[in-house]
Amino acid sequence: MFDDPGTLDLTRCPNPHIAFGHGPHACIGSVLTEMEAQIALGTLVRRAPALELPGEPVFKRAFAMRGFSTMPVRVR
Repeated sequence: MFDDPGTLDLTRCPNPHIAFGHGPHACIGSVLTEMEAQIALGTLVRRAPALELPGEPVFKRAFAMRGFSTMPVRVR
């Protein structure tokens, strides 16, 4: 679906992901989750504009969920 699916691109448009399902299987909490993510990431960037990744994130191996087992972050 995406040219580089492993890259976080908040400006990706169009973004036809199905992370929260679709139609009758849509997650009823998706709007709240999206609002929480916008608030949390916006606050983090405002309070710590010089975030750095001093090491490589490590993906966890899971069948149903993608994510990181570790992601070192340095705040300056």
